[in-house]
Amino acid sequence: MNEEIKVGYFIMKPVETQEQCDQYSTMATQLNDHNSSALPGSVLWAIDDKEDRYEIIESGTVPTEEEALKPRKEDKISESKTTLSAYLAAHPIQWSDGKYYSVTTEKQALLTSNLALYQISATAGQSFKLTWNSTGDECVEWNYEELAALALAIGTYVKPFVSRQQELELAIKKCTTQAELDAIEITYDPVLTAYLAEAGKEVVS
Repeated sequence: MNEEIKVGYFIMKPVETQEQCDQYSTMATQLNDHNSSALPGSVLWAIDDKEDRYEIIESGTVPTEEEALKPRKEDKISESKTTLSAYLAAHPIQWSDGKYYSVTTEKQALLTSNLALYQISATAGQSFKLTWNSTGDECVEWNYEELAALALAIGTYVKPFVSRQQELELAIKKCTTQAELDAIEITYDPVLTAYLAEAGKEVVS
């Protein structure tokens, strides 16, 4: 068999004789060799099982490193966000009463909502009982000033963690090689260390 194996090459069905089997085996081997040595941007081959023959066809191209990195970068950005959520959930803030309070996004939103409802109720001349809870405890009544101060403290505490995630995301987006991407470590420990050093707050670790 001297015919060059390339796109458009085919073997008629049925493949029954030893010679036909050898031809198919050679076609498959050369296809695998072509695909394994193909450079970024090169066309990949595949065997199309047609009704009357097996034919080599084009099957996409080898992605460039940048193209191959795109889904990996997206995965790492997602990881930076989920890691932040888990980190905040595991590191509540200790307030002036000695108790610890959750700083998750969900808790922050609920706290802000409660304070807003209190203000709306006060403007409407209606009563609204403000309650909040420390981690693992039941809700207790708070006055507005104290709860607002807690909300502000939580926001101040969380802000540098969010900034860190945004920095990581920008760094990930700038990566042009897998080595650069692998070199980015997703950790929020430095932020916590800086917070403890500057503010002297105690946080559950």
